[in-house]
Amino acid sequence: MAWCRAASSPIPASTSAPVFAVLFDIEGLFGIIEDAHSRNAASLNATYEQTRGYPIGISIDYIAMAVDDEITYTIRDFHVR
Repeated sequence: MAWCRAASSPIPASTSAPVFAVLFDIEGLFGIIEDAHSRNAASLNATYEQTRGYPIGISIDYIAMAVDDEITYTIRDFHVR
C-alpha cells in the first residue's frame, strides 16, 4: 500500500505521485518486486538490508529498448512500529 505523506491517506498504486510523496510498507515493496517479476521486466535489480532482509533499493526497467519506462525506489529512514 502506498501513502501520500502530504494528504496522510492511501493512494492507488497506479497514481503518479512525486517521488518524495509516496511511502510504502515492507509488504508493498516486496509486492513491487513480485509484480515486476510477474510482468517479465527486462531488468529487475533489488538490494536488501543485510540484517532484516527488507528491500533498500529496487530498480526496474520493464521494456529494454523503451524510453522512460524505468523506475527506481530508494528506501531510507525505515522505522519499525
